[in-house]
Amino acid sequence: VDDSSSLVTYLPSNAWIDTLYNDSSLHSVNVQGASASITFNGTGVWFYGSKNPDYGSYQLEVDNEVVASGSATSSSQLVDQLLGGASGLTMGQHTAVLTSNGDGTIDFDSLIFETQNAT
Repeated sequence: VDDSSSLVTYLPSNAWIDTLYNDSSLHSVNVQGASASITFNGTGVWFYGSKNPDYGSYQLEVDNEVVASGSATSSSQLVDQLLGGASGLTMGQHTAVLTSNGDGTIDFDSLIFETQNAT
C-alpha cells in the first residue's frame, strides 16, 4: 500500500508533508504525536520509510500495543527501510499506527500487510 492511498489516515493532516521523489511519493512529519494509521484485515503489517542523518524516532502500535520503536537516524540517506511491523496476528481486522516522537523528521513511504489464504 503506497503512502498516498486513501486507506492511510494522517493526523493531524496539516502536519504531514506529501513529497514527490523519483516519480514516487512519501509523507514526512516532525511533530510529536503526529500519526499515520491504517485499518486492515490480515495477519501482519510492515511499515517502510527512509532513514537520514537528521531524522528522529518513532513508535509503531498494532491494536493499541507497541510492537516496535526505533530511530530513523542513519549516517547516510537510506530509502525503503523497514521501520517495523508485526506478524502472527489473528486473521481479522486490525489497526496499525506509526507515530512520530517529534525529535526529528520521520517519513512513511509504504506498507505491506499479510493475510491468510482461505481454506
